[in-house]
Amino acid sequence: MESRAGEGPESFGQWLKEWVAAHPGAQILGLVEAWSQLEAGGQNGNVAALYSQRAILKRWEYLLASEGWRPLLNLPLTLLWGSPLVHSLSPYLHNTWNERLPAAAGLYLLSLLQAPLDPSLLARLDDWPILGANVTHPYKGELPTLLAGLGGWDLEVELIGGGNTLWRSQGSWAGANTDPGGWRRAWRAAGGGYLKGRQITIWGAGGAASSLVYLALREGAEQITIINAPPRAQKLLEWWRRGKWGDKLGRDTLWQTAPQRLQAPREGEIWWQATPCGQWPALGKSLYPWPAPPARPLEGFEVGDLIYNPPQSAFLEGARGWANLRLNGWRMLLEQALAARQLWLGDLIPAPQLSSAPELLALTPSPWGSA
Repeated sequence: MESRAGEGPESFGQWLKEWVAAHPGAQILGLVEAWSQLEAGGQNGNVAALYSQRAILKRWEYLLASEGWRPLLNLPLTLLWGSPLVHSLSPYLHNTWNERLPAAAGLYLLSLLQAPLDPSLLARLDDWPILGANVTHPYKGELPTLLAGLGGWDLEVELIGGGNTLWRSQGSWAGANTDPGGWRRAWRAAGGGYLKGRQITIWGAGGAASSLVYLALREGAEQITIINAPPRAQKLLEWWRRGKWGDKLGRDTLWQTAPQRLQAPREGEIWWQATPCGQWPALGKSLYPWPAPPARPLEGFEVGDLIYNPPQSAFLEGARGWANLRLNGWRMLLEQALAARQLWLGDLIPAPQLSSAPELLALTPSPWGSA
């Protein structure tokens, strides 16, 4: 990688180490550790890790070529907080988009944090050039705690009990959850049917599943079944039934929980998988032992899996022959990332890209082609 002699580091890894050293307390973000995890994932043949690593390096090279060496403290950053992160393609998305946007977009980096999150984390970032962050497993539910006394969050964060996006707002921090809207737009773009009056089965009881339950309630689902270990599923069910939901959504929705799904799917049902089961590197795993498929797809039966690495999970493969629609999480990743980006950058995004999701989404073809 080229850089100007005496003006910059010889490699991205060296730059990252220097940036962390220049920021007191930056070690708590685990940036160097996350980059090491990404490198290891790429060496093991993980497509997402390879694409994310290349996108970060390409963006870094672009900044050096177009801006020359800029002081580390003036390089805006956006982060992805979670653990593990080696499956993520978010760096690929955001750094690809960064190439088409003003240099102020900076770099999007992965960050490995310690659980539970330090409540003073956001206050300690006030002097750092961080525009915002994505929050993924296992930290989504901790977002309201992080924001307590610092800023606010939208109604969806309150109802879902967690969020996935942080950004600087009016001198402080604010939070949102772009997952429900992202999945809804992805579902409709793929030809998925409306949710009103439908029976929806959701695998999982974590942050991603909570977003899908919220969406199903908001759109008027007739019945929701939560598939997970009974204690966790029951805890989630009780959360929805408490006062935060009572007068807002779901008063007429039928609820049930089950540790596993034993019967075959029925016509008109929707099944959504919202756990990491089958995600890289646990390829080929599925929470549901599908029986032999029927002679023809069931009318109106639709299946979605939030996993995008691999693009066809074992859960989706099992639905082959059963479902009229089988959707992975790739388009949702794109949609929620675009919504987060609008919060981080606002007026820095050129108007056509801000107002036209398809235009920006077209810049980021799936690493797996049409799979």
